[in-house]
Order: sequence, then C-alpha cells, then structure tokens
Amino acid sequence: MSRRDPFDDLRDLLEQLQNEMEDMSRDDDRVPDGPFGGSPFGGSPFGSGSPFGPNFDLEEMLDDVDTDFDSRFGDRFGGSEITVDVLDGDGEYIVTADMPGFDKDDIGLQLADTTLHISANREDTDEEQEGTYIKRERYTETASRAIDLPEEVEEEGVEAEFQNGVLTVTLPKESGGDGHEITIE
Repeated sequence: MSRRDPFDDLRDLLEQLQNEMEDMSRDDDRVPDGPFGGSPFGGSPFGSGSPFGPNFDLEEMLDDVDTDFDSRFGDRFGGSEITVDVLDGDGEYIVTADMPGFDKDDIGLQLADTTLHISANREDTDEEQEGTYIKRERYTETASRAIDLPEEVEEEGVEAEFQNGVLTVTLPKESGGDGHEITIE
C-alpha cells in the first residue's frame, strides 16, 4: 500500500491553472487596454516575461517547492510518522510498520473497532557527559499512526511481534468490541 503524496492535489490545481493561463496567453487579445494603452499591467501577464509564460514547467516548480519545504522543515511535519504496509491476507490483515530507533518497550498498540493505533515514545537517559552540547536532537522522539481496517477483526486473536526495528501485527478478520490492548512479543 503506497502513501499518497501530499502535493498531488496541489499539482492538479497548478496544472489546471497552467492550462488556463496558456489558453489566456494564446488569446492575448482578451486582455483589455489600460489607461495609457496596452495592457493594464504593462503587457500581457502571461507573456514571455511572466513566470507562467510559454517556458513555464509545472513539474519543475513543484519539485522545487517540495525540495525547499523538506530542506526548511525536515522532520517537523510528518517526519516522525510511522510508515506502514497493510496486507489483506487470507482471513487476516497483516500490518508491518518500520520503527527504527525504538525498542519494544517504547511501543504501544491499541485496537478500537476497526482502527489499529500504533504509538511510540523514546527518551534518552540523562547520562553524565563531558563537554557541552552544541546541538542535541536525539533526546526524545514520539511517533504515532492510526490505521483504519476495512472490517472488524477478532480482538483476542491479534498478535504482534517486534524484531530489528520492524513491528508486525497480525489481525484475524471478523468480530468487534470496545477496544483491546495488544501485547508485543
């Protein structure tokens, strides 16, 4: 199961905008004259000097925006989100989550109706160090994810295993309930 790129909707809107601007550029006669002749903007806003002119490349612009966003904000927006695969197997769902840097005891799992909640919290212990930190980013880390399953699962049959930074949760299909705490083996 692949994650949806958050910029897909933006790309679609900008592509529509680009198409409309190209149409307007071709119909340059529609731009009214200003008080001193010519366009009210000193020429067509869609001409060769415009960022939306004939050489405008939407994909390049979106790549630049994506790169700029990542370089400015990095992990602050979604960087600590847990990435998952959800497999609809024969009679069960198998959720596989990458959780590098966490220990088994850092992870919490809860099943409520058809939603599996995964959370993790890690704190480095305060140990005596010689010197002064210039930058310290590894002190705490939290991450969480809610996975909606297509149908209810058998709560008592849910199993979880954590090995080498990968959490695997097996959820047998059918049944329901008020919620169930899951033990990680």
